[in-house]
Amino acid sequence: MQENYVLSVEIDAHSPPRVTPVPVPKFQALQSISGNWRDISRCIEQLKAANSNAWLEIVYDGDEVIGDLRQRLERAVAETDLEVLRIKNNRVMERVIKRMSVDETLDNLDDSDVFNRCLEAHNISQEQRQDLLATYREAVLATREDTPDGSTE
Repeated sequence: MQENYVLSVEIDAHSPPRVTPVPVPKFQALQSISGNWRDISRCIEQLKAANSNAWLEIVYDGDEVIGDLRQRLERAVAETDLEVLRIKNNRVMERVIKRMSVDETLDNLDDSDVFNRCLEAHNISQEQRQDLLATYREAVLATREDTPDGSTE
């Protein structure tokens, strides 16, 4: 990683200007990684080899649909100082959006519709769906109770 500096210039009428580089502290390195699993994995390995402690944003846009992306990332950064803060899986969203009709947009769907589409996109069994829907509704209800106006936003 490149060090950042501020140049301090001292000007005195009797001598030439003195320029002193002053290092600017970096509180936390942030790293955005995007690509397919191989690209992401390779970049994480490079960060591990460099003993990085960066916070990571992962944007997966590979062709393969990876349902366990979060678990793979957790294993990849286990026992390191790397921390995955955000994961964006473009393939999952594409699968959900593809099932929408021509006139449908995400703006027309409520959160339950989107959740149901995700369950369909991942071919979740009916038995599992019922459990997941119940847990989802419970989480939404708890979130709404935690906001002053009862909304989810």
